[in-house]
Amino acid sequence: MNQNPRSISKTRLLLFFAALLSVSIVLSQEYSNLNANSKIGTETKDFNGLVTNEDNENLSDQNNHIALNNSFFYEFLKPIETSESSKNKAPKWKKFKSELGAFSVNLPGDPKDMSRDTPNPLNEDGDPYHINMYSASDEKNDVFYLVRYNDMPNGYYLSDRQAGFASIQEGLTGKAVLLSDPKEITLSGTEGIELEMLMQGDYHAIMKIFIRGNRFYVLMAQKINKTEKISANDGFFKSFKLEEYAEIEPTTYQPNDADFKVSLFDNVKVTKDTVGYESSRLKQSTNYFSVNPTSGGLYHINRGELQEYVQIKDLKEFYDEHIELYKEWNDSIISQREVNIDGKQGKVFALENKYSKMVELHQMWIDNDQLYVMTGYLSEEERKNSLSDLIFDSFKNDSSKNPQFDRFSSKSDLLLRDLQSTDSLQFKRALGSFEYYKFEPTDLPKLYQSLKETYQDTLYANAIKEIIISVFPTTHDAKTIENLKSLYTTTFKDDQEIKSAIISTIPNIDEENALDVYKQLLTESPPLSSENYYWEILSPFRDSIQFTVDNFKLLTSLMEYDLYRYSILNIATDLIKKHPDRKSLVLDEKDSLLKHAKKDLNLYLNTLNDSLADQYKYSGLMYAYLSFFNDTALNTVLSDEFTNKIIEVEESQWYVTHALTSRIRSQQLTDKSIVNRLLDSLNHRFDIMKAFHDIGKFEEVQDKYKEAEAFAELSIHSYLSEDDYEPESSLIMGEISKNNEIYYAYKVKYDEGEEALTSYIVTVGPIKDVSRMDELQLYEVHTDWEQLDIAKWESQAEKLIPANSTNED
Repeated sequence: MNQNPRSISKTRLLLFFAALLSVSIVLSQEYSNLNANSKIGTETKDFNGLVTNEDNENLSDQNNHIALNNSFFYEFLKPIETSESSKNKAPKWKKFKSELGAFSVNLPGDPKDMSRDTPNPLNEDGDPYHINMYSASDEKNDVFYLVRYNDMPNGYYLSDRQAGFASIQEGLTGKAVLLSDPKEITLSGTEGIELEMLMQGDYHAIMKIFIRGNRFYVLMAQKINKTEKISANDGFFKSFKLEEYAEIEPTTYQPNDADFKVSLFDNVKVTKDTVGYESSRLKQSTNYFSVNPTSGGLYHINRGELQEYVQIKDLKEFYDEHIELYKEWNDSIISQREVNIDGKQGKVFALENKYSKMVELHQMWIDNDQLYVMTGYLSEEERKNSLSDLIFDSFKNDSSKNPQFDRFSSKSDLLLRDLQSTDSLQFKRALGSFEYYKFEPTDLPKLYQSLKETYQDTLYANAIKEIIISVFPTTHDAKTIENLKSLYTTTFKDDQEIKSAIISTIPNIDEENALDVYKQLLTESPPLSSENYYWEILSPFRDSIQFTVDNFKLLTSLMEYDLYRYSILNIATDLIKKHPDRKSLVLDEKDSLLKHAKKDLNLYLNTLNDSLADQYKYSGLMYAYLSFFNDTALNTVLSDEFTNKIIEVEESQWYVTHALTSRIRSQQLTDKSIVNRLLDSLNHRFDIMKAFHDIGKFEEVQDKYKEAEAFAELSIHSYLSEDDYEPESSLIMGEISKNNEIYYAYKVKYDEGEEALTSYIVTVGPIKDVSRMDELQLYEVHTDWEQLDIAKWESQAEKLIPANSTNED
């Protein structure tokens, strides 16, 4: 189980960056009001806070707010008020250096320390969120300056810099007006952005934000005079420097409940987790978090107790498998090496995310029955610093007094025995061990016998046997097939679910007679019902065209049984689509395939009028019949009656579309009003267009739907709605020319939840004359889900276009 604390929704990460601005913006607004009106209101300002938490559960569902009352800012702003005489005096600029903040900046006079703790936005009992904030003003030139930095609270870390930068523009909505697109900047290799904006619609301001590991720096200069502008080259900004991290000596930490010692800092946070480990190699785990106060770097140690069923013969193989649990989407291993930790063989590896470019450093090792993983969420500077090496090399453990864990011996007897345990937790751990335990051929007699056992927990009895059966494709010998056949025809002859499990498993066993036994059982005694295996039972017919062709009559004979009709019709339809030369084979068996069509249709129609009927049972089957009629283009009395009936009574526009395209392809009479209504819908247009195109009657489709921009809109809609996750909006930004072809670039905006909208760049093309296509195909759509940078949309779009297009006229 991955105990990496990195588990937070992307949406909440975006909101966090908006939260970074809120305190600064509210403060500057109050300062503007103070100078303009000499008074402060009492309205409460809210902002969303977001960080990445050490807990791995339900964080994306939380939506906490931190309220900052203006009276708080007023208390700090009052000392800034000056008389008219002092306003005319030029300020004395001073260098302000923060040792802990690791920065320096020039300010007009001594800064006001406005630092404070705020409640943890995700966990009211968690560590507070500390903001280090300083302000100063140049009354002579009517400029207000603010500098702040903050680290993530202990147990949290930053996982996506770029996503945060991209969200800032939208996070400013209602707080300030951006005068231009955010500008990417760097300072000593540290990434940042620069924002030019109007505060309260009147006061010009420049804000620069830098992210250094888990630390955020915010600098803002704002004019108090409505008629003037601040410069991005103001001496305040030019003077800002990122200093080297201050030296700090870690201390020796020794937990009360463990025998190890390690160098950390004086703020170790401990959490324990015992939930959700039933299918994991770990029984439970403890997390230790510590933040370097001089850098904000987070160090995390996860100590997990191995399950008693764990068998590790090859440590390298075990580490390689466990590393995969730490990888998230788009993570890649950028380095790895073997290492010795306190005399134990271990592995060090670094992960980098392709898009966020965030790097995590991990060190993994086993000591007796404990699996340790030490992780550093650090800036590049800190990863290369000798301090991080010191911490990673400091682990010492005295486990000599503990019972030694035998990781080499077989655990099969123990886990099979515990399947009979009356202790529900122990039973679930034994059952879950099948997810990772590797049985040996010598275990086969015990597995066969376990299938015949009567289990005390009748609720899980079938699940136990099914999970045992799932072992045989990886652990078997020459007698396995015959043993399963015997169990199928004797012990489980009346148990349809276990029969289904066995017959689905046999073809996956790499033995010469597997398919012959499969066909024999399917012919003589097929399962007649199944909740879990209705798809898998006929998998050999999907996996091999030759097997399907050679055994097509056997397949169609199973149409007598309700369980198989949906799958058989789909297999027959796919055979025609992928191998048109086999269409005659399918049509020769059309009477068998359609023998029950009327009866099935009537049963389905009855469910439409019966709220208690199982409509879902027949709805998929109806779609399978309609697909068959489409791909065979059968113009028969049956196809006419079937499709007409669906159009008359069906509320689902997808079914109506499928029935209508069947009638178009078979050149049966169609209702023009229905055709036009479906053409007007982006969800159904392409299906109707393609049906007319396939039969050479493309002129039946109105020209407005064939125009390039309309077809591009249709293409992008079809691509983006494949996963039922349609964008809030899509907007064409312009054309891109590449490879002597024209492409359209689109901005698509998604609602990421919690009031966050994110825009992405998408390309469509090459743009072709739809009327001249030999085969009607949607334009290609390309995106890498990179967030849109308005200033760079053309280069972003061009990068998405492949070197060679796969579309053909």
